[in-house]
Amino acid sequence: SKMKQLDIELFPNPVTQLLTVSVNFSLIGQHYSLIDLNGRVVLNGSLNTAINHINLDIINKGPYLFIINGKNFITKKIIKN
Repeated sequence: SKMKQLDIELFPNPVTQLLTVSVNFSLIGQHYSLIDLNGRVVLNGSLNTAINHINLDIINKGPYLFIINGKNFITKKIIKN
């Protein structure tokens, strides 16, 4: 399947430890934040490559929003198990 311009895939979801974030070229270099449902930023970083691995081992279980807020605003919901 062709990736649309702003495509991003997060898997596995639910995630237990290692989250893979696959993005297309236009999103490389963008900053991301992982935010809990109280609005607290629990993790942030940069998408340095097309395939990014983010260790969520130390993060509490529950729902989170994965947000890219740069040239484009993208939000995805993930569940930490």
